[in-house]
Amino acid sequence: MRKPGMRVVSSLAILVALLVGACGNDSDDSSSSSTTSSTETTSTTSSAGTTSASGDNAALCDDLDAVSADLNELESIDISPSNVSQLSDAVQQLESDVQSLADAASGTTSSDTDALESAVSGLSTAISDLGDGGSVSDVTSALSDVETAFDSTEQSVDCP
Repeated sequence: MRKPGMRVVSSLAILVALLVGACGNDSDDSSSSSTTSSTETTSTTSSAGTTSASGDNAALCDDLDAVSADLNELESIDISPSNVSQLSDAVQQLESDVQSLADAASGTTSSDTDALESAVSGLSTAISDLGDGGSVSDVTSALSDVETAFDSTEQSVDCP
Protein backbone atom coordinates (compact mmCIF):
# COMPACT_ATOMS: atom_id res chain seq x y z
CA MET A 1 0.00 0.00 0.00
CA ARG A 2 1.30 3.44 -0.96
CA LYS A 3 1.37 6.33 1.42
CA PRO A 4 -0.97 9.27 0.67
CA GLY A 5 1.98 11.71 0.86
CA MET A 6 3.68 9.92 -2.01
CA ARG A 7 0.67 10.55 -4.27
CA VAL A 8 0.77 14.25 -3.51
CA VAL A 9 4.50 14.46 -4.25
CA SER A 10 4.08 12.48 -7.48
CA SER A 11 1.16 14.64 -8.55
CA LEU A 12 3.10 17.82 -7.83
CA ALA A 13 6.11 16.54 -9.78
CA ILE A 14 3.90 15.81 -12.79
CA LEU A 15 2.20 19.18 -12.50
CA VAL A 16 5.54 21.02 -12.35
CA ALA A 17 6.80 19.06 -15.37
CA LEU A 18 3.68 20.02 -17.33
CA LEU A 19 3.95 23.67 -16.36
CA VAL A 20 7.63 23.86 -17.29
CA GLY A 21 6.91 22.19 -20.59
CA ALA A 22 4.06 24.58 -21.33
CA CYS A 23 6.20 27.63 -20.57
CA GLY A 24 9.16 26.53 -22.64
CA ASN A 25 10.23 28.10 -25.94
CA ASP A 26 8.84 26.27 -28.93
CA SER A 27 10.46 28.15 -31.80
CA ASP A 28 10.34 25.14 -34.12
CA ASP A 29 6.54 24.98 -34.05
CA SER A 30 5.29 25.81 -37.54
CA SER A 31 1.65 25.90 -36.44
CA SER A 32 2.10 29.07 -34.45
CA SER A 33 -0.95 31.28 -34.30
CA SER A 34 1.01 34.39 -35.20
CA THR A 35 2.51 34.85 -38.62
CA THR A 36 5.51 36.85 -39.70
CA SER A 37 5.35 39.03 -42.76
CA SER A 38 8.06 38.42 -45.33
CA THR A 39 8.51 42.15 -45.80
CA GLU A 40 9.45 44.24 -42.84
CA THR A 41 8.06 47.72 -42.51
CA THR A 42 8.84 50.90 -40.71
CA SER A 43 6.21 52.23 -38.39
CA THR A 44 6.07 55.72 -37.03
CA THR A 45 4.13 56.39 -33.87
CA SER A 46 2.89 59.93 -34.12
CA SER A 47 2.06 60.36 -30.44
CA ALA A 48 5.51 59.33 -29.20
CA GLY A 49 7.47 60.20 -32.34
CA THR A 50 9.26 56.87 -32.24
CA THR A 51 10.42 55.22 -35.43
CA SER A 52 10.63 51.45 -35.32
CA ALA A 53 13.76 50.34 -37.12
CA SER A 54 13.66 47.02 -38.90
CA GLY A 55 14.58 45.66 -42.28
CA ASP A 56 15.35 48.66 -44.47
CA ASN A 57 16.07 50.87 -41.44
CA ALA A 58 19.02 48.82 -40.22
CA ALA A 59 21.18 51.50 -41.86
CA LEU A 60 19.61 54.08 -39.55
CA CYS A 61 20.67 52.10 -36.48
CA ASP A 62 24.14 51.56 -37.92
CA ASP A 63 24.47 55.31 -38.50
CA LEU A 64 23.36 56.00 -34.93
CA ASP A 65 26.10 53.65 -33.73
CA ALA A 66 28.67 55.45 -35.90
CA VAL A 67 27.65 58.87 -34.56
CA SER A 68 27.82 57.52 -31.01
CA ALA A 69 31.35 56.26 -31.67
CA ASP A 70 32.31 59.66 -33.12
CA LEU A 71 31.03 61.39 -30.00
CA ASN A 72 33.02 59.01 -27.81
CA GLU A 73 36.11 59.83 -29.86
CA LEU A 74 35.53 63.57 -29.48
CA GLU A 75 35.03 63.21 -25.74
CA SER A 76 38.35 61.40 -25.44
CA ILE A 77 40.27 64.35 -26.93
CA ASP A 78 41.49 67.04 -24.56
CA ILE A 79 39.81 70.27 -25.62
CA SER A 80 42.65 72.74 -25.99
CA PRO A 81 44.10 74.97 -28.70
CA SER A 82 46.97 72.53 -29.13
CA ASN A 83 44.52 69.79 -30.18
CA VAL A 84 42.54 71.77 -32.78
CA SER A 85 43.79 69.57 -35.63
CA GLN A 86 42.76 66.37 -33.87
CA LEU A 87 39.41 67.87 -32.87
CA SER A 88 38.83 69.09 -36.44
CA ASP A 89 39.49 65.63 -37.86
CA ALA A 90 37.09 64.08 -35.36
CA VAL A 91 34.33 66.63 -36.07
CA GLN A 92 34.73 66.09 -39.83
CA GLN A 93 34.08 62.38 -39.31
CA LEU A 94 31.12 63.27 -37.10
CA GLU A 95 29.72 65.58 -39.80
CA SER A 96 30.02 62.81 -42.37
CA ASP A 97 28.29 60.26 -40.16
CA VAL A 98 25.54 62.70 -39.17
CA GLN A 99 24.89 63.35 -42.86
CA SER A 100 24.60 59.59 -43.45
CA LEU A 101 22.21 59.40 -40.49
CA ALA A 102 20.08 62.22 -41.89
CA ASP A 103 19.98 60.49 -45.29
CA ALA A 104 18.98 57.16 -43.71
CA ALA A 105 16.29 58.86 -41.61
CA SER A 106 14.72 60.19 -44.83
CA GLY A 107 12.14 62.35 -43.12
CA THR A 108 11.09 60.00 -40.31
CA THR A 109 13.12 61.88 -37.69
CA SER A 110 13.92 64.97 -39.73
CA SER A 111 13.40 67.52 -36.96
CA ASP A 112 15.76 65.58 -34.70
CA THR A 113 18.40 65.10 -37.37
CA ASP A 114 18.09 68.76 -38.42
CA ALA A 115 18.78 69.79 -34.82
CA LEU A 116 21.72 67.38 -34.69
CA GLU A 117 23.17 68.71 -37.94
CA SER A 118 22.83 72.27 -36.64
CA ALA A 119 24.52 71.38 -33.35
CA VAL A 120 27.39 69.65 -35.18
CA SER A 121 27.82 72.74 -37.36
CA GLY A 122 28.05 74.85 -34.21
CA LEU A 123 30.66 72.48 -32.79
CA SER A 124 32.70 72.69 -35.97
CA THR A 125 32.62 76.49 -35.80
CA ALA A 126 33.61 76.48 -32.12
CA ILE A 127 36.57 74.18 -32.87
CA SER A 128 37.68 76.42 -35.75
CA ASP A 129 37.38 79.45 -33.50
CA LEU A 130 39.43 77.67 -30.83
CA GLY A 131 42.35 77.66 -33.25
CA ASP A 132 41.88 81.40 -33.73
CA GLY A 133 41.76 82.31 -30.05
CA GLY A 134 38.25 81.05 -29.25
CA SER A 135 37.42 79.62 -25.86
CA VAL A 136 37.51 76.06 -24.58
CA SER A 137 34.16 76.66 -22.89
CA ASP A 138 32.57 77.44 -26.28
CA VAL A 139 33.74 74.06 -27.60
CA THR A 140 32.59 72.30 -24.43
CA SER A 141 29.18 73.96 -24.66
CA ALA A 142 28.85 73.11 -28.36
CA LEU A 143 29.81 69.48 -27.67
CA SER A 144 27.14 69.35 -24.98
CA ASP A 145 24.61 70.69 -27.49
CA VAL A 146 25.57 67.92 -29.93
CA GLU A 147 25.19 65.28 -27.24
CA THR A 148 21.74 66.60 -26.31
CA ALA A 149 20.63 66.64 -29.96
CA PHE A 150 22.03 63.14 -30.47
CA ASP A 151 20.19 61.83 -27.41
CA SER A 152 16.94 63.25 -28.79
CA THR A 153 17.57 61.66 -32.18
CA GLU A 154 18.51 58.34 -30.63
CA GLN A 155 15.37 58.31 -28.48
CA SER A 156 13.18 58.87 -31.53
CA VAL A 157 14.42 55.67 -33.15
CA ASP A 158 13.71 52.17 -31.86
CA CYS A 159 16.79 50.13 -32.70
CA PRO A 160 17.20 46.48 -31.74
